[in-house]
Amino acid sequence: TGLGLSAHVPLITLIQYIHEKKAAGIIVNTGPFIEKIPQEAIDFCNEKNFPLFVIPWKIHLAEVMRIFCFAITKDDQRAIQTAAAFKNAIFFPKQEELYVVPLSQQGFQVNWKYAVCAVRLHHCTDGLNKRMEQIILSVSAFARHKYKICAVFSNDTELLIVTAAESEEQLRERISGIRSHILSTLANGETITMGCGKLTRSIRCICKSYSQAKSIQQLQEKAKIDPSLIFYSDMGIYKLLMAIEDKEIII
Repeated sequence: TGLGLSAHVPLITLIQYIHEKKAAGIIVNTGPFIEKIPQEAIDFCNEKNFPLFVIPWKIHLAEVMRIFCFAITKDDQRAIQTAAAFKNAIFFPKQEELYVVPLSQQGFQVNWKYAVCAVRLHHCTDGLNKRMEQIILSVSAFARHKYKICAVFSNDTELLIVTAAESEEQLRERISGIRSHILSTLANGETITMGCGKLTRSIRCICKSYSQAKSIQQLQEKAKIDPSLIFYSDMGIYKLLMAIEDKEIII
């Protein structure tokens, strides 16, 4: 609203500060305190891809905040329900009533092809649960914007990503993009191990893709394969998996 904004502090300074604090965007209520948006503020927002919304004074910000808070709450509920349903699909595949209808209601169609990606974070110094939450939020936002049909959630200390794809090439493009994004969010010293299973015939057999993803991830964690090799469908990795005699690894 500009209420309380000193005459010595221009709007652009406030916007820059809010941007530095990792806000999603800014809504400016034009009226008695901010008559119009300076061009330099518009240019800054365009340069930084920082969403800038302008609403007239007659629109009450309290109502805008109520709508946003309701949307965020509903989105959190959907994320929790989707994560629970996918966990049921992975760990209790025979109990279809626990996941087929709930996932269909969230837009994940039964007969689409799916793959599961398992990720573990290593050398975390800032609290594993806190860092996992931060990474999940970042990856969720990235995946939703880029790929739409994608779920990101935690299972104990691992990060799971379930995505629908029409082909192996599309799967590789999506998972490679997500991996690059995760790497860009890591703090100094942090590393990840990551594996991606093959595309399934339907949502009913994603437990197989999860087992394959875990096999790759565990091999990386044991330093038996290079961390850049993440896809189970790569024949070189597949042959290596078949050749390794390790009872702790599920093939």
